[in-house]
Amino acid sequence: MTGLELLEKVRASEKYKHLPFVLLTAESDQSQKAEADAKGVDNYIVKPFSAADLKDKLQETYQLKNKKAA
Repeated sequence: MTGLELLEKVRASEKYKHLPFVLLTAESDQSQKAEADAKGVDNYIVKPFSAADLKDKLQETYQLKNKKAA
């Protein structure tokens, strides 16, 4: 299963659709990013990435989700 397929399943699930979703991928193609955005991804990281990059994206995603919930 690809990350995009997993994203679709998560967003289709009543139980999990509210969870933040950060897509980690080796694809830097803008069309895939656009497709992920259309399917409800919260954030996107292109490999390779550092631990600091991951931490920053997770914090950013958490803050965005909290703003949307407020």
